[in-house]
Amino acid sequence: MSKTHLNCDSTIILNTSTKKTYKHKIDTSICFNDTLTIDNIKYFSSGKYIQTLNTYDQCDSILEIQLQVYPEINITSQIKNISCYGDADGSIILKQNDPNDINYQYQWSNNSTNQNQTNLSRGTYNVTVSDKIGCTLIKSYSIDEPKS
Repeated sequence: MSKTHLNCDSTIILNTSTKKTYKHKIDTSICFNDTLTIDNIKYFSSGKYIQTLNTYDQCDSILEIQLQVYPEINITSQIKNISCYGDADGSIILKQNDPNDINYQYQWSNNSTNQNQTNLSRGTYNVTVSDKIGCTLIKSYSIDEPKS
């Protein structure tokens, strides 16, 4: 900035420059109960968001975020305990309750990948249910037996 003084009048010449604002788009998805965090701001619901980021050289970046949150994996279970002491006739039957009819993958603690478990002995059985997107749900079930 330079100033010129002439009697009572002043002329100010101001030379300015601006830095370019950058615009970025993110189109991403997360699983139910997950959170997307950008610059300490948390996003956990589906929608379109605009966020302004300041860079180290004070240039603003405008971030347009299109976020999709996938629905929770929804299953119900029917447990059948062992009928007589020492038998192995317990079962865990899982039912998908997803309105979109997504095919789930199952990984049980007994190394089975079947949706339903039959001929089970007394014990605890854990299952990890995964959808085609990679979202997971972990459940634990107990099979009991009558006393001897």
